[in-house]
Amino acid sequence: MVKISVNHQWEKQYRKWLLAVGVVGGLIIWHLSNFSNALLFVTGVIVFWYTRETFELKQISNEQLEETREQTDLQIMPYLRLQWNNDRDKYVYDIVNEGEGLAIDVEFASMKFLDQKIESDYKIKSRPLIAKSKPTTVTTDELNDTNNIVQGVGIKGYLERKIALGHYIEAKYKDVKDRKYKVVFQSDASYNDRFKIVEQKRISD
Repeated sequence: MVKISVNHQWEKQYRKWLLAVGVVGGLIIWHLSNFSNALLFVTGVIVFWYTRETFELKQISNEQLEETREQTDLQIMPYLRLQWNNDRDKYVYDIVNEGEGLAIDVEFASMKFLDQKIESDYKIKSRPLIAKSKPTTVTTDELNDTNNIVQGVGIKGYLERKIALGHYIEAKYKDVKDRKYKVVFQSDASYNDRFKIVEQKRISD
């Protein structure tokens, strides 16, 4: 509001000074030279004023266009959230889209843990689409891998114990305009979701 007020005051003073320069300058030139030169000078002042006004109108138009684009982006931008599921043993995580737009082709990076010198690799399967406020649940079945140290329903208890480690889960996804996003979750028992959002941003247009 302060910026707008200052600009408005400056514009009022600028127009007054320009009018004064045009009138006084025109009269002086007419007196010292002739009417044609005075008319040329006044015309130059008018052209300068018109150019300046046109430039300012273009700036205002560009600002309004940028604001409209930002509002449109907010309307189609997904925003993912990862929650620990406290229900049945086979339900592990809930993936929730809190944004207004669709999250498309959601791909998760693997969660790697080292136990007894054996590396386990738990991977959440990709989701083709996650709509607003329609969670998708990750089950122990999709995390099952015979190469991992823990399998079956025991996976949930194993991963719950790993929450204290502050491990990371990363995902990438797109919106309806094919723009790409990245999100990084970190396990944290102090949060109700048991995960906090470390980073969530657009990585390509």
